[in-house]
Amino acid sequence: MKIFGFEIRKFEKRTTTIEVIETWCVKWSSLHRDFIDKGIQKINVQGFMTKEGAEEYAKELIDARRLLGDKGWDVQVYKQETPTNK
Repeated sequence: MKIFGFEIRKFEKRTTTIEVIETWCVKWSSLHRDFIDKGIQKINVQGFMTKEGAEEYAKELIDARRLLGDKGWDVQVYKQETPTNK
């Protein structure tokens, strides 16, 4: 697990450091049906602290979809980008 530190200036002379962790995300789509619409696509994202954990979860999703015969729904693993102005 990687821990990063961000320095934030809160309208003061000194800075505050906040620790954050490296996050890996698994993103996939699922189809939700209701009585009115034929189907609504929903985007799902699950976060993990390690790349290995995210890849294992993604593999299980892909295997489950293959077992059910689902096609055309991509499963993506990516590292969450740091939202800073660097």
